[in-house]
Amino acid sequence: MRAFLWTALLVSFTAAPLMAQQESSDAIGPITIVPNQASQSSLAEVQRWQEKLQSATAEIDFIETPLSDALQFVSEQIDVPIRIDQRALDDVGFDIETEVTLKTPQLAANTLLQLLLREVSLTYLVDSTGVVVTTWETVESRLVRRVYPIGDLVHEGPLSDPDYLIKVITSTVEIPLWENVGGPASMNHYQNTLIVDQTDEAHRKIESLLARLRQVKQQPSDAYATAALSVHPLGDQAKDVDAKLNSVRVPIEFIEVPLEDVTEFLADISEIPIHLDGHGLSDIGIHGDCTITHRPSRTSMR
Repeated sequence: MRAFLWTALLVSFTAAPLMAQQESSDAIGPITIVPNQASQSSLAEVQRWQEKLQSATAEIDFIETPLSDALQFVSEQIDVPIRIDQRALDDVGFDIETEVTLKTPQLAANTLLQLLLREVSLTYLVDSTGVVVTTWETVESRLVRRVYPIGDLVHEGPLSDPDYLIKVITSTVEIPLWENVGGPASMNHYQNTLIVDQTDEAHRKIESLLARLRQVKQQPSDAYATAALSVHPLGDQAKDVDAKLNSVRVPIEFIEVPLEDVTEFLADISEIPIHLDGHGLSDIGIHGDCTITHRPSRTSMR
């Protein structure tokens, strides 16, 4: 079966004129394979919306607000069309009028949407029309194929075996989605490239991981022990927040104070946006009105 798939892939490269769109300004970046000029135009639209989601910001304060109204508000705030994949939601019995309660500080639109939709176990994808709110099952069934040049990483050293590099990636990025654990995503190597079928979010993480591996490779060996590099997709932003969590020290005393009030207090005093993941916490039986008691101490925010 695998031999047949590879044959089909090679035939598709030679028998049809394919267009390749470079997706990164870096010298070595992933290439998305698209079949014709129409798809090339569609890809450009997708990239435009993705860039808008990264640059636009908004803040929300919803209290028992129907999700449809919440999404309309966010769409107007960030000036990006948001539509509902009604068929996918109907397939899992989800009511778009389900109410959500969420308050956030000013955040990038993509982060804001992730937090909002996480509250109701939904997600989104980006197509040529804008943002599409849908189910995780739908996203996982609509994988994107990208080709990653890796010649500079596999010439020497432990990564000289492409299979080892594949193992590094599949054991750190979106682990449940890979085919070796029963998921739909796949990764294969051909000469000095990796051919990857994954979700857009996973591709962003793979790009970040490969970029960090390249940085590590350029460092002298005596720097490995002290020069840890983040592979978080937000890069320096995540690094700055992490540094502030370690440096900011606050004297605190809480006596049976609700968790949501504690979170708001810490966010105000540290000037670090803090989001209470109500959905995730409720999965383990913790709610925003659970009380906290903490005796006087002066400790770091972390």
